[in-house]
Amino acid sequence: MVVAVILIVLIVVRYLPAGSPDVSSGDASQRIEAIREIAADPPSDAGETLARVIASDRSPRVRREALAVIAHFLKPEHREVVRASIKDADAGVREIAVLTLSMYADKAATADLIEIVKKEPEEKVRQAALRGLV
Repeated sequence: MVVAVILIVLIVVRYLPAGSPDVSSGDASQRIEAIREIAADPPSDAGETLARVIASDRSPRVRREALAVIAHFLKPEHREVVRASIKDADAGVREIAVLTLSMYADKAATADLIEIVKKEPEEKVRQAALRGLV
C-alpha cells in the first residue's frame, strides 16, 4: 500500500504541469532569470505571471524583460497591462511596451501609437511608435 502511494505521488509530481518559476523573490537578476525560464519553457500561467510582474515589479530591468517575453503570448487580456506600461517612468519600459502594443495591429493600438508619436518626450519611444505604425 505504501509503495502504491509513493508511486502515485511520483507520477503526479512528474507529469502534472508545473506553475511558473518564482518571479517575485530574489534580486532583479534572479527575477530576470525566472522570466527567461518562462520564455524557454512556458507554463500554462505564463501570461498571467508576466502581467503581474509588468504591473508591479519595482525594477525597470525586470519589467522590460517581462514585457519582451509577454509579446510572445500576445493575448487580448494582456493588452491593458501593456497599455499601462506606455506610461511607465522608465523610457526603456515604454519603448518595449510600444513595440508590444504595435503587435496588436488594430485600430485601438494605432490610436495609442499616434498619441505616443505626438506626446512622448523620449525620441527612442517615439521612433518605436513610428515603426509600429508602418
